[in-house]
Amino acid sequence: MQGPVALAYGEVGIVGVVETRVWTSRDGREWTPVGAVPDTQDATMADVSAGSAGFVVVGSRAPCRTASGAVVLAAACVKVPPGQAAVWVSTDGTVWDSVADGDLDPPTDRSFLTMQAVTAGLAGFVAVGNESMDEGTVTKAAAWVSPDGRVWTRASDSAAFANAGMSDVVETDGGFFAVGFQDLAARVWRSADGLGWTVVDPRIGPFNLMSVAASSRGFVVAGLGGTTRRLWTVWASPDGAAWTQASLPVELEDEHIGLRSLVAVDNGFLGASERGIWASPDGLDWVKVAGEMDAFYAVAVRSGRAVATGNDPEMVPVAWTGPAGVP
Repeated sequence: MQGPVALAYGEVGIVGVVETRVWTSRDGREWTPVGAVPDTQDATMADVSAGSAGFVVVGSRAPCRTASGAVVLAAACVKVPPGQAAVWVSTDGTVWDSVADGDLDPPTDRSFLTMQAVTAGLAGFVAVGNESMDEGTVTKAAAWVSPDGRVWTRASDSAAFANAGMSDVVETDGGFFAVGFQDLAARVWRSADGLGWTVVDPRIGPFNLMSVAASSRGFVVAGLGGTTRRLWTVWASPDGAAWTQASLPVELEDEHIGLRSLVAVDNGFLGASERGIWASPDGLDWVKVAGEMDAFYAVAVRSGRAVATGNDPEMVPVAWTGPAGVP
């Protein structure tokens, strides 16, 4: 596949006049906005992955209405059903197509489908998310597979998906590993093919797991929740079954900061937070390595470099890049 080293997405503009854009970069430092991406009206992009077939961006699309009920073309609105899972694909990161597939459509006119995360595997792509009703209540987790990002198959409903939502997914040696919540408690799922999933209770309490990273060292997950007040917490596991809670710096526990995105690197893990980039050799001990006051929402590794994107305190887009390792 020919294309950029890094790809980012986001929104620019003011309240009521917001445009979704995609940027590409060869080195993680200099970024170029690409041309118009089709079918981004009323859409939200949530995650991106690169595979042998190219780039895949996933998210959701739903009509917008104001408080008066009028349909509007703005981000500052209330999403109304039906809501469709959304996918965009590109072979080179510069020219994009919007995907139309029946398995991306909601099953009823009162429901939403949302893709929250996507990862590339040997056989294509796996995406995870949830199905919710028009009042915003998540009713079940959802997962999809695709050989090329253009044709998708949704996993059949099962007890593993009931009263649950999936937030993130990674490829592992044994298949795929997803995280999220079920029945108001943290959950993890395993799958060999992205279609059949087994749910596991990690026994770490009332948290919504938001991000996961996996390597030969094991798994690291980050989640938001708690019994008395909402805190970000991180856990590490050598096998995905037995978990140890990290002792985080107070700054990282703040519900407005937290590790929003995790990635495995050569000798540990990196995490993106709303107060910089953090590193850990084992997922348990974390130190800040860059971006003292910058807010980062995603971190990834490509072509031997780590790249993170976000914004500075003035809401100006920023990017960080460094070696794919723990200093």
